Amino acid sequence: MTTRHHHHREWQFCQLLPKVELHAHLHGCVRLGTLRALLQAQPSLHAEETAAEMDWLNNLEQARSTGSLRDSFRLFALIHRVVTCTQTLRRIIHEAVDDFVRDGVHYVELRTTPRCLDDCPNFSDYLGLVVQTLEECQAKWKTIQVRLLVSINRGHSLQDARRILHIALQWYAKTPEMVLGMDFSGNPNAEHGGFDRFVDLYQIARSAGMKITLHFAEVRNEVDTEAILDFAPHRVGHACCLSPAQMQRMIDMRIPIEVCLTSNLMTRPELLTHCVCCAAQGKRESTSERCQFEQCMVCTSSTAKEQEWKRDLMRLDCICGISIHPLQTLIQSSQYPVTLCTDDPGVFQTSNSLEYYRYLRSTSTTVLETLIAITVQSVDMIFDETEKPRLRQLIQAFSASQFPTSQLR
Repeated sequence: MTTRHHHHREWQFCQLLPKVELHAHLHGCVRLGTLRALLQAQPSLHAEETAAEMDWLNNLEQARSTGSLRDSFRLFALIHRVVTCTQTLRRIIHEAVDDFVRDGVHYVELRTTPRCLDDCPNFSDYLGLVVQTLEECQAKWKTIQVRLLVSINRGHSLQDARRILHIALQWYAKTPEMVLGMDFSGNPNAEHGGFDRFVDLYQIARSAGMKITLHFAEVRNEVDTEAILDFAPHRVGHACCLSPAQMQRMIDMRIPIEVCLTSNLMTRPELLTHCVCCAAQGKRESTSERCQFEQCMVCTSSTAKEQEWKRDLMRLDCICGISIHPLQTLIQSSQYPVTLCTDDPGVFQTSNSLEYYRYLRSTSTTVLETLIAITVQSVDMIFDETEKPRLRQLIQAFSASQFPTSQLR
């Protein structure tokens, strides 16, 4: 089998693998094509401003990277500016679920922060609209189950945070089969955005039976990290900026992690500059400047045609930084509860299949069974206990079809 055919075999395996998604923001799922259409149709923006934003979007797409955490939140701000009515929100939800279905995802826990729209002026109506639309999606697409996590943003006032908690508890009581828990998200560098300000609200939610997942150690912040570890949530997202002592404490507590490889690669400069080619912006004047990693989309491709098909398959010029991701050892061990997630598939131009494929290509192993082990762990981590038997059966059937002589644990 040629290298090219081998890579395509791995990619097809990742596409067919029954997957779950446990860390995806609703507004981060917007398709870039939809975002462009909404931006062009936005009457509140001047033509010059629209053109500038379009140029910025095009540059991001061509660079295959948001460039920084700040750029990511700038893109979110733009999304919020154009998603202003219920019709647009419904469109984004339907397209997001459609994308997950097409990608072979069978269970999703979407997260969203209640907000006001032009024709939906309060948080409760917003959440009701999301629940109703997700129910429509499940009636349309029979292969997927979607659940909802309600987010409080770090930048919220305590007054707004309390309102969101109150509404989340109401919807949890009304639709416990849909609204499962709460998330803590937003810009990790936000002033006065520490978890300690909101911890009492999450204690109330947990006492009421809601599941809790928190954005955690997305940037280095000792106080916030310790506060979240003290709280001991059901799951955490990111966990990529920990001191050795904090890493060990998390491991000892066995807190499951929602790993977002592409998101971290695109927003953490030290992961991008790990590759010599990326650091030199692709300019290599000597052999010593060539990246030594097999994963590099540039250095290991002997011809322009070879580079082109690798980029088309991977949709990133280079994934070398994933090989030094702080959680690589935990993922490879297959002994710690982790799941691979997209974070924001629209913003980062990724998918669950791509996350699995990029992980596979960034490691020294090419054993496809390791990906099945990750999906099994992912199912163990979901908040809806009733869905676990169905998902385990799907994975077992897939494993049997791919590896007839192996035994799925």
